[in-house]
Amino acid sequence: MADYDVVVLGTGGVGSAALLHAASAGARTIGLDRFIAPHNRGSSHGQTRIIRQAYFEHPQYVPLLVESYRLWEELAAGAQKQLYFETGVLQIGSTEGEVVPGVLRAAEEHGLFVEQLSPHGIESRWPALCVPPGMVGVLEPRAGYLLVEECV
Repeated sequence: MADYDVVVLGTGGVGSAALLHAASAGARTIGLDRFIAPHNRGSSHGQTRIIRQAYFEHPQYVPLLVESYRLWEELAAGAQKQLYFETGVLQIGSTEGEVVPGVLRAAEEHGLFVEQLSPHGIESRWPALCVPPGMVGVLEPRAGYLLVEECV
């Protein structure tokens, strides 16, 4: 029976990344998954996943996200395929809510560029949108999406 330094259960996005980095560091690795990849029974199925750095949930995630952009570029170069598409992400919410203040806080603490937009500013750039009263927007130009199954 083979010996392994690292055994990863689940070979979706997180598991496959753990395997890649452990193996790159010289560890003997094995990944186990109940289903043959790609499959639709985990969080890494489907065509795309959003990626952003101005993480409203908590600014402590931002350094990890900044590093992840570098790692996605490295993975794309190794795969010789574009995996990340910079489209910008517009988030709309109340100035008293969780999303907009959280994005602004994360951006300010970590020097990320985000553009604040009024309802009129949003509607003039994206005429299909109708912003309810009391809402504003924050646009993170470097955000976008990943081809998630291709990344795995």
